[in-house]
Amino acid sequence: KTVLNKYIYLFTVICFANECYKIMNYLIFIQQLLQVYMFYIKQ
Repeated sequence: KTVLNKYIYLFTVICFANECYKIMNYLIFIQQLLQVYMFYIKQ
């Protein structure tokens, strides 16, 4: 059972890291869009 718990823990960590990675990519994408938007407003 302890081995199974370790695998469940690892799986949870990997899934969490994957979600964080997606969120970070999303935030970076929004930041880039905002920069382009501000650039066009200034012109």
